[in-house]
Amino acid sequence: MTKNDEEKDNQFDWYSYMIELEHLTGNSVPNEYSADVISYLKLTKKIVQPLLECDIPEEFQSAPIYRP
Repeated sequence: MTKNDEEKDNQFDWYSYMIELEHLTGNSVPNEYSADVISYLKLTKKIVQPLLECDIPEEFQSAPIYRP
């Protein structure tokens, strides 16, 4: 993660993102777990970021097609 990425990460409103996810999923995060959930969301972004930066051809199929 570059310094510029870290700055963007710090500017992102992770709390609002978590609240929005609560609404989308119909779940709620108790206040005492909010910081842990936000930390997990940040970690997930770091793990997934290299995959998001890959160029995947349009014709690529994510799963094989079974043909008996």
